Amino acid sequence: MVSLLSCIFIPYDMQAQWKTFDRAQLKYFSMQLRSNLTIEQGNGINSFLIATDQKNANRIGFATFLQAGYTFFWDRQMGFHTGLGVRYARSGFVADGVESQAIGYMTAYNDQNSATRRTHYTAMLSSVKEAYNAWFLEIPLQLAYQDHHFWMDAGFKVLLPLSVSAKYDYGEASIGAGYAIDGFGVGVEVPVEIDRLNAQHGTYDVGTLSGGGIAYPAYLAVALSGGYRLALDGQNMLQFGLYLDVALNRTCVGGISNMVAIDGAMPQQRTVLQSNLARSLRYCDFGISVTYNFTFGKKIGYFKSTSNPFKTPKRYRPKKVKIRW
Repeated sequence: MVSLLSCIFIPYDMQAQWKTFDRAQLKYFSMQLRSNLTIEQGNGINSFLIATDQKNANRIGFATFLQAGYTFFWDRQMGFHTGLGVRYARSGFVADGVESQAIGYMTAYNDQNSATRRTHYTAMLSSVKEAYNAWFLEIPLQLAYQDHHFWMDAGFKVLLPLSVSAKYDYGEASIGAGYAIDGFGVGVEVPVEIDRLNAQHGTYDVGTLSGGGIAYPAYLAVALSGGYRLALDGQNMLQFGLYLDVALNRTCVGGISNMVAIDGAMPQQRTVLQSNLARSLRYCDFGISVTYNFTFGKKIGYFKSTSNPFKTPKRYRPKKVKIRW
């Protein structure tokens, strides 16, 4: 009998506690002021999406950011958010069996004479790996919305590169001649190997804030974030949520030449972002964030309502009454 009564009264007790908690939260939310200072930290997955014909070449990495911001609310629900932050992002590019084609020249000899003719060259890279490391300054320009425990920021972020670098690791390359050798009347189904390039490793700059490197990856990203907010008291609040940043523009990279340059001289290797293997670079990331919010300044006028406790009323203007004598 006692256990049965416990099962009956515990839900009522929990419901009463929730109502008490919710009333306290409404009280704290109603004490919020127009100006808000925020410190936001987020972590997620990211990718520099490279436009390429290679399948499954882009590799997901990770991103983290720290941002200090300011939000001004002109009523209980709507406001504008901006600030300044620093973001680090890392991702990669991986491909196997990357082929390069080129037209060069071949010289054939017999016992008495030699002749030079145009021929097709083929270079096959066994593996291609690049890792991208980026530091950005970010500036949010977003509309802010809040309603009870729900919050959302929607708008744009400007991502300015402090430093974007690439580290590459390329496997051995086999270079062959064949398919067609003009003027000799000779063709082969499989190119005949004539040279090899050793595996190569190194780094190069993709872009910097001053415009250095092979590209200047400044992005304008669509920025969305939102989730649950918890009032600690009348001035302090924690916000938990998800965020998504996707660049609208693409950074132009790449060139017209293959990764392995074959022009009859010593074969040379280019990087992914300097070759025709890549055509553009786009940034995106998705993750979770935690924000500390401190409210200060002028109080937002409001009145309590059962339908919307945060509704801001229109200014009351008494009607003018004419008195006739």
